[in-house]
Amino acid sequence: MEARYQRVELPRGRRILVVSDLHGNLAGFQALLEQVKYGENDILIIVGDMLEKGPDSLGLLRYVIHLSQSHTVYAVCGNCDDFYDKIMKPGTPEENRDCLHYMLNRKKSILNEMCWEIGVEVHENTDMTKLKQQLREAFPKEFAFLDTLPDILETQRYIFVHAGLQPGDLRHQDRNFCRHTGSFLSLGYSFEKTCVVGHWPVCLYGGHGICHNPIFARAHNVISIDGGNVLKEGGQINVLILSELFSESIEWQSYDGLPLSTALENQPESNQESIHLRWTDGKVEILKREKDYCYCRHESSGALVWIPESWLYERNGKWFTDDYTEYHPEIHAGDRIAVLQRTSKGCFVKKDGVCGWYSGAVSEGNEEERNLCSQWPNARPAGAGVKRLLGTKAGEW
Repeated sequence: MEARYQRVELPRGRRILVVSDLHGNLAGFQALLEQVKYGENDILIIVGDMLEKGPDSLGLLRYVIHLSQSHTVYAVCGNCDDFYDKIMKPGTPEENRDCLHYMLNRKKSILNEMCWEIGVEVHENTDMTKLKQQLREAFPKEFAFLDTLPDILETQRYIFVHAGLQPGDLRHQDRNFCRHTGSFLSLGYSFEKTCVVGHWPVCLYGGHGICHNPIFARAHNVISIDGGNVLKEGGQINVLILSELFSESIEWQSYDGLPLSTALENQPESNQESIHLRWTDGKVEILKREKDYCYCRHESSGALVWIPESWLYERNGKWFTDDYTEYHPEIHAGDRIAVLQRTSKGCFVKKDGVCGWYSGAVSEGNEEERNLCSQWPNARPAGAGVKRLLGTKAGEW
């Protein structure tokens, strides 16, 4: 099916904010907008996946609709936003069974939130034809807004698409490719205008540690900004900041909602290439167990590595790991870090968007910091400050 294309002429002299993959994290999104002092004169562009997997997809959708009535807001459709056709069309029996199966297996879904709001309980024998009719009648404004979303948004200097583009005419692109393509940077496509994408968490592209910061692929004129918000431990919402459309530099900030502690000891950076396993290739064999760790052999590489037992999961009799790294970032006493997990071998921490291991002591924080731990995703009122994406080595591909 052909992708929906929209061309807009953005005015000069107005700041442009670009985010992606909000995934129902309304509180985090609002905190980020407050952090960057979002105002009525700003132009906001959402590069897909407003919905699903997070705690408040319906609230986030309504918030975006509200903003679009008083601010300049553009959004493109992500693979997690494609609910208009699923609900507005009758659907075949097989399609309706698939939709019901999805709702039963993904509780954090806008469809389930809608059912809870109108007092409908979903079960294995739910009549999907009747349910879809109820949803159409109860939420016409929400579905109408989703129906307006293009797959491709082109401006004078930028192209915004959720997952990826193929070289060629933007008016004749494959919708599935635009919404679902994984590891887009690895395809090596190049564009005349800067192409901004989300969808594929940037931490899956590798590098030192597990890095959630945007990647600028200079040689191909592509920026990938999905910070793994909601999906990844230590994930964040990234926002690109253009002072205006024709600005030659791009700044960015991030928000993760994580409470901060203080490192009490110095730690040098890993002095050799560290093992980095990704969930896309995470099959392992458990060789032995000690305390809270398992000694594993990574099937495809043969690498031997100690992995916290809590990071392993079983599927069909096989063992897999979520994204894992042995990387130790450089940390100085006094640095502010987020402690994601404590183990017998040290703490898994996040510093400046990068996750890795820290073997030094960490402060427990004051009472205010401890209280913040229970308030995610509002726990971190400010990010690490403005960071410049162009003109530095950080974030290059």
